[in-house]
Amino acid sequence: MNDEYRGRFADVRCLAVVAAGGAGKTIQAQLYARAGDIPLAWLSLDRSDGSAPRLLVGLAACLDGADGARTTAVRDALRADHTADEVAAILGDSLPPDRRLLVLDECSHVYASEEAASALGVFLEYAPAETQVMLLSRTDVAWPLRRGLIEGSMSVITESVLNFTRDEVRDLVGHSDEADLLHDATGGWAAGVILGARSGFPTVAGMPEVKDFVAYLGTQLLDRLPERERAFLLDSSVAAVMTREVATALAGGEGHALWDWLSAQHLPATTSTGAAITYHSLFRTFLAEQLLARAPARHPLVVRRYATYLASVGRFEEATELLLGSGDMDAAGQVAAQAAFSLYGRADWPTLHRWVEVLGPDIVLANPLLLAASIRALHGTRRFEHVIDLIRRLDQRGGLREATDADPGLLATVAWAMQAEPRVAQRLLRKYRGDYRAEAVSFMLDAATGVTPAAPVLGSDWADVERHITWGLILQGRLSELDRLVPQDGDTAVINPNVIISPVLRGEQAKARALWRRVPPELRTRPQSRFIESFMLMSEGRMGEALATARRAVEDSRKTHFSLTAVYEVYTAYILLNLDRADDAVAMLDGVINGLSNRGETAILEWAQAFLGLAYLRAGRTREAQLILREAVRSMQTAQRRLFLPAAAACLSEAAHQAGDTHESGEMAKLAYHTASLIGSFNGLLEVIRMFPTILEREIARDPADTRWRRLFFSASAVGLTRLVSEPRADQPIYLSVQPFGLERDILFNGDRLNVGRIKIIELAAYLALHPRGVDRTKLQQELFPEASQRNGGNHFRQIIHKFTRATGIALVRQGRNQLAVQDGVWIEAVDVRFEQLLHTTSVVPGPERVQRLGEALALINGRYLESSSLQWAEERRQQIEIMEEEARLELVTLLIEQGDPIAAREECEALLALNRFCDPAYRLLLTVERSVGSESSCLAVYRRAAAALKELGLEPGYARQLLSMSSPALAVHEQA
Repeated sequence: MNDEYRGRFADVRCLAVVAAGGAGKTIQAQLYARAGDIPLAWLSLDRSDGSAPRLLVGLAACLDGADGARTTAVRDALRADHTADEVAAILGDSLPPDRRLLVLDECSHVYASEEAASALGVFLEYAPAETQVMLLSRTDVAWPLRRGLIEGSMSVITESVLNFTRDEVRDLVGHSDEADLLHDATGGWAAGVILGARSGFPTVAGMPEVKDFVAYLGTQLLDRLPERERAFLLDSSVAAVMTREVATALAGGEGHALWDWLSAQHLPATTSTGAAITYHSLFRTFLAEQLLARAPARHPLVVRRYATYLASVGRFEEATELLLGSGDMDAAGQVAAQAAFSLYGRADWPTLHRWVEVLGPDIVLANPLLLAASIRALHGTRRFEHVIDLIRRLDQRGGLREATDADPGLLATVAWAMQAEPRVAQRLLRKYRGDYRAEAVSFMLDAATGVTPAAPVLGSDWADVERHITWGLILQGRLSELDRLVPQDGDTAVINPNVIISPVLRGEQAKARALWRRVPPELRTRPQSRFIESFMLMSEGRMGEALATARRAVEDSRKTHFSLTAVYEVYTAYILLNLDRADDAVAMLDGVINGLSNRGETAILEWAQAFLGLAYLRAGRTREAQLILREAVRSMQTAQRRLFLPAAAACLSEAAHQAGDTHESGEMAKLAYHTASLIGSFNGLLEVIRMFPTILEREIARDPADTRWRRLFFSASAVGLTRLVSEPRADQPIYLSVQPFGLERDILFNGDRLNVGRIKIIELAAYLALHPRGVDRTKLQQELFPEASQRNGGNHFRQIIHKFTRATGIALVRQGRNQLAVQDGVWIEAVDVRFEQLLHTTSVVPGPERVQRLGEALALINGRYLESSSLQWAEERRQQIEIMEEEARLELVTLLIEQGDPIAAREECEALLALNRFCDPAYRLLLTVERSVGSESSCLAVYRRAAAALKELGLEPGYARQLLSMSSPALAVHEQA
């Protein structure tokens, strides 16, 4: 039989063993694991596992390590309102690729529940290939698990395979005549063969019902017992495992004697350890059926006794299921109220809802804990209209106070259910008593709707309300606090995609993508996840994909009545603006703004006003733009909702300038820069500067000595590139990198140098790296061969394309009518682009980390860009990079001085002057360094170097003397003399 199982598992990962009780399913699974020395994980299911959350927690516990981390993660994910399928994907994906056999016994309980079967199917899909799974059941595999049979990932073994053959029975019995008689009587049924071999079963082989286990047990076991012992054995069917404590619970004072009798028996289909007797499901089913048939009046009493015992030892869920099954609703209601909290822990809302429905309104309304459970169950099973109606009725009639007093955690659920009406939700939060979860929801609502700043709640482990807190933090632009909620373990699934907003806004696209890959695919289809993805796609410049994804978020949220639909609509309008579809954006925003105002959703109203103001500004409707932007900026400032404040203030600065209001223009520019610095992201501000570059020009001209806006010069130029260049995708296994600097310029293929000597090939690669999505063929030819005629240039162009392909093995292919790009599966990048991107991210991190990033960026440059190239675009690019390098070194020196590292600052100053010996800010900074660590003579030497350099530019020595007087007034007087 082991060979049969091994053969099946060679082709599939999952084996469904479908056979009647006693067919040998469980023993064969154990034998297979033992024969192959395969680590075994076993989960025996029961009726409660028809609940998907219960099943998932059981699976996690079964597969968990000693620390219980996997079970905790599953419970947290369920409590965070993720669907069962989403959590199943998380659990399956969390398993290491180690060989193991997972056996799920009595799967019929799962097959009876579509939700549980679906969750199990998703788990199997995401579990690693090294995990072999056996599904043992008495009934056929249910849909959607049956899909595995169609797809070829599952195989089925039935009784015909498990049954003993005639030869196997002969090997067991040892006498051919008896063996043949036993085989004919049982048909090879494993339980019948084993029992017959042990108990003389063949002596009644002539009976036509000899294969009937019930007939055998009835005649050979029950009918031979004394009345008292027979009654006790039947009563014991309510428990899967019998112990002395259970015996006394069922039989009272006689329990000890009856336990001693029971433990001395050699019962069929049982396993005994001395302290406990475990019944095989086949045997237990037989006893339960006989109890109902022989003593139906005693059954409810036995159930109540056992349920009372279960409750006394804290097994409230089992007690509830027993009592509900027996129809004892009053007792079930009392125990269910105690069991509810354990269901909350794993967010088992389907089970809770089923209990409430079976108990009925009279029992539920009479018990505040059950009333609280009813609200939680309705919300957890996404029956939003029903839960809102129930909350309103209870609030009016007074029942809600009793429920929240009995269960303070309920208030957060109540407020979250009412979030589409924030004023109502806030009123309920003020009216009733809640726990820390209510504080979290209150913060989110205040951050979204308040007219004054909302103070974030303190803490770090928020579990089921973390998403509420992170949404409030996003609205306020608190990116640092968002960062602290990112799972630090790189292997941990990201089940709260909100945290990805922070690296997106900081310009860290690679980090954002890495986090997105850790979001289980099942979670990515939620409206909020699609919104986060559209945010990320837009930052990468993939506008068409961003628009399609945002529209999906809108459509899906409308279907589920999700309260953030307006957020997705407003952001969709912003994407349309960036696609130059201002009319469509304005139409969408006009339709949303009135509703937002009426509902009091102030934060999203501010977004809509800011984007509408931007649309007016781009359409030349300056006065309208100025008015609406003023309103949005004032509201954002007052409530300290800073996410889009830098962009809104920058737009207002441009609108004010166009309207001739110089003062407001300057003040709004200051506000935009200050807020961007405060939140640690210049992304929004740079987006606006890209649209209106004169903002940057004005602010640099306003105060040439203020280097803050000059720092944004290279960031602004990097915006376009960071939109086009992202990290390689899974379908791009080939990595082509261009190193265009200095004498060691080259092209690298998957990290290996190709030693390309010809400059024209490197020019081609460098230009392609600047246009990774393709470039017009005619334009590319003109850029590479500007002085050649169209005909000669075409010949040269074809030759260089051929040489590029021969050198790299990469072909250039046509896209559309005249576009050229590298072939599919290739990711091309360049060191100069990486340099720009690193500089872009420095403006959004604090001092010490900024120093590190600037150092990393500058270390990439080891010479001039395409030094021997005379192409116009290469010269412009070379000049642009040198300006950026100079600005970056100036900033690095300033930061090193601020951090008290004058020696490193001196080295960077000299590197900067080697790049540009006419850089007067570098001399100023070098004098500052020499004043702190050098001597007066070293200060004088710097002064003289500056004076000589400035004299070449036609500047008076007096200007250089100002530099010296900054460091040493006495030396300046001496030098003048």
